[in-house]
Amino acid sequence: MTDPARFTHAEWQARAATLRLRDQLWINGRPCPASDGRRFATINPANGQTLTEVARGTAADIDRAVAAARAAFEDGAGRGLHRGPARKRSCALPR
Repeated sequence: MTDPARFTHAEWQARAATLRLRDQLWINGRPCPASDGRRFATINPANGQTLTEVARGTAADIDRAVAAARAAFEDGAGRGLHRGPARKRSCALPR
């Protein structure tokens, strides 16, 4: 594999052209469209051109995301750290 630090500008541009920007909401560990299917343009501030269109979340989408996060929290996805002593919880934080 080629070292990315050695890529030329043209190589970086070629690689960037193959990338697909994420355009969906991320709820409950997986991508999903907005509940009403609406989307909005994301604009490059440098040139005013549209980069991509992304899902436009609704109140219902927020409710789904909050419910998923609460369920993960209550089911112990956080490894039960929310119930332990502060010192134990602090060990899980990145330094």
